[in-house]
Amino acid sequence: MAWSKKGAPAIATVPTTKANATSTLGAISANGLINVSLRVPKRIKKRKLGRATDGYSTVIVTGHYLSFVKVTLDEMDKCPEMKEHYLVMDNAPIHNSADIVLVSCQN
Repeated sequence: MAWSKKGAPAIATVPTTKANATSTLGAISANGLINVSLRVPKRIKKRKLGRATDGYSTVIVTGHYLSFVKVTLDEMDKCPEMKEHYLVMDNAPIHNSADIVLVSCQN
């Protein structure tokens, strides 16, 4: 705990830990889990980095989400109890790709 003189802000240095972010994608139904995907950050192999970075790729891009949707729809097609079910997504930017709309409409 930091103490300061009256009227002066208390400034303290707090140690932080930098953990790698792990991204998950999941699809569930009332019947249970349909599909889950775990993306662990991969080390970026660059010799010279022009900026300060931790060297890990942490984002899920549309391509990752598109392949997850394809696998999920294939799993839904295998189960007869999943016929006539809908795929519901929120309005996150990764869900608004034209490719996502095409793949979901084809199935």
